[in-house]
Amino acid sequence: MCIFRAGTSWHHPPQGRSADADQQFQQSIRRCVNSLALRPSADCLLQAGLRQGDPIKIIVGSDGRLRLEPLRQLDLLPMAAKLRALQANMPLTPSVV
Repeated sequence: MCIFRAGTSWHHPPQGRSADADQQFQQSIRRCVNSLALRPSADCLLQAGLRQGDPIKIIVGSDGRLRLEPLRQLDLLPMAAKLRALQANMPLTPSVV
């Protein structure tokens, strides 16, 4: 089963899909060289908003369930723009030091 849930507040589900909609995909664990691998289908990755090379975190629950979460980097550019806008509107006051 392939379940992707973002554990971060800045994750947005792909276009046309609600955050509450769960999709399930059947998969088998297979041998890949000297390891075992889970190979999600392209549709599974598309539904999760992921593509090849995206980092994920695998969480093993106390009940043995696996949860895969995309590791999203926080985009600091919009935050920096908001901070600059706030700073531009701040009045300049005399130094207190």
